[in-house]
Amino acid sequence: MLFRGLCFGMLLQLAIGPVCLFVFGTAVDQGFTAAFAAVLGTALTDGSEIALAILGMRAVFDRLCQKEQFFRWFGTLILAFFGISSILGSFDINLLPSFTSGGVLQANAFVKAVLLALSNPLTVVFWAGIFASKIQTEGMKGRDLWWFGGGCVLATLTFLTGVAWLGAFAGAKVPALVVKGLNLVVGAALLLFAIRTFTKKSEQDIALK
Repeated sequence: MLFRGLCFGMLLQLAIGPVCLFVFGTAVDQGFTAAFAAVLGTALTDGSEIALAILGMRAVFDRLCQKEQFFRWFGTLILAFFGISSILGSFDINLLPSFTSGGVLQANAFVKAVLLALSNPLTVVFWAGIFASKIQTEGMKGRDLWWFGGGCVLATLTFLTGVAWLGAFAGAKVPALVVKGLNLVVGAALLLFAIRTFTKKSEQDIALK
């Protein structure tokens, strides 16, 4: 079940989303250590959402989904803020405080990744649907669900760690001007995700990482 969850999670990772872009941009600009802190933040958030789904919290979140407009604004504002921040950062304009301490830098990347992963709180409804389907069609229950969910979290860790390595390698090999250009591209992509989040009309359009 762990392997099946890993394969399923890897398939989901192919749908490149804002967190993946953020991890890559962080690795290019700040190095692997900060990017890996972002990976851990993302995995923790994914794991928490999967645990809630397995524990049968869908009913709670179905009620929250009635506040869809609030969630849409919440996700849009987070994505837009980070997108604008990345774009301005490419021009050496910082919306957020600049820290030089490695520990603080890692903590910032961790928190930012958690916020981005939470930019679409309806993701937990997606996971609830996945596990409901597994229960109904494959008879999964109990330990099998937890192993499958663990495999999905492992996929997040594996895939995004690879993205972090790739970004760190790119950042070490390209001129600073190109790095700024990459930050500009990442920022523009995050703004596009913000627009898509705002214009979403149903739960099925959930943005995957």
